[in-house]
Amino acid sequence: MKFINQKKTNRIVSYSEELICLLLFSIVLLLFVGCSSQDKNMERILTEILIEFKNSNKEFLDLRTVFVDKWEEVCIRGPYELTEHFEKKIGRKIPMNDSPQDDGIIVFWVFDRDGKGRWAQVSRVNVMDTYFSKGTSCTTINNPYIYAAYDRGERKYYFLGQGK
Repeated sequence: MKFINQKKTNRIVSYSEELICLLLFSIVLLLFVGCSSQDKNMERILTEILIEFKNSNKEFLDLRTVFVDKWEEVCIRGPYELTEHFEKKIGRKIPMNDSPQDDGIIVFWVFDRDGKGRWAQVSRVNVMDTYFSKGTSCTTINNPYIYAAYDRGERKYYFLGQGK
């Protein structure tokens, strides 16, 4: 009888260990997924402000008017850009593996001081295109500006300075 109880106890421990592993895996998965998300409200506000900027004669836009002061870095990911290439370029991992598969979309990644990342898709055609050959992919809160320049008659934006 003691042997049977011992066997049951060992099996219960095994189930407990499996349950603990499953619970830990779930927590890690939630933390990983919870550290990044598409922010539809930010997307709407960013789009409105970028359209206004595009239609103005302003030379730069202060990103603090869009993201307030809790962010530390903003990066732009272009269409068809491989995750590994983008991560290497910006110096951090992102949990979103798919790049925009549409020439008309770019993604703004906003990394907050608490380590979380948010992203917003922006239309290159309707809003404003980037000037990838000029400037950097990212900018920090120490230089919180998007600059505008004309390329072949079209107004485009870029980051300058302390980005990557």
